[in-house]
Amino acid sequence: SAAGAIVIDGQTGGTLYEVNSDAPQFPASTTKAMTALLIIEAGNLDKEIEIQAEEAKVGESSLQLRVGERYTRRQMLYGLMLKSANDVAHSLGRDNAGTIEAFAKKMTQRAKELGATNTNFKNPHGLHDVEHYTTPHDLAVIARYAMQQPLFRQIVGTKRYSWTRATPPGM
Repeated sequence: SAAGAIVIDGQTGGTLYEVNSDAPQFPASTTKAMTALLIIEAGNLDKEIEIQAEEAKVGESSLQLRVGERYTRRQMLYGLMLKSANDVAHSLGRDNAGTIEAFAKKMTQRAKELGATNTNFKNPHGLHDVEHYTTPHDLAVIARYAMQQPLFRQIVGTKRYSWTRATPPGM
C-alpha cells in the first residue's frame, strides 16, 4: 500500500523490486541516516558537544537534552539512530555546520555526490517541511552507502540500548 518502494541488493546496488521509486516522499526520521553518515564522515567522534537552548526546545521524539549537558559525537550518534532523537539530530547538525540551514545544505550536497539526485534536505531530523523530500530510490542509495560504514553498522546493529545521563551509549 506504499506510494513508492524499492528493494536493492546491498552488495551490487542492483534493483530487485520497485514501485514508483522516483516519486518524491517526505522522509521523516529516515533523514537521520544522512545526518549520521555526515557526522561519521566528519570524524573526531570523541569531541564533546555542549547542548544549547535551541536543541533543548526541539520536540516530538527526543532524549530531552538539557542546556549545558555535554556528550561526545559518538554518544549522540547512538541516541540519534536508536532513539530517533530530534534534539540530538539538531545538536549534531549545529555542531557540524554552525547552523541547521548550513547542515541541510551539506546533507543535500552529499546526497547528490552519492547519486541521490532527487533529494532536498531542510533539517537533520526529518520534522516536516514541504521542501524536505527524497525518493525511495535516493533513500536506498543513501542507506546502502551508510551501511558500508563500520560504525553506522555497529550502531544500527545494537541490540541493547539504554540512555542514561551517567553513561550514555558509546562510552
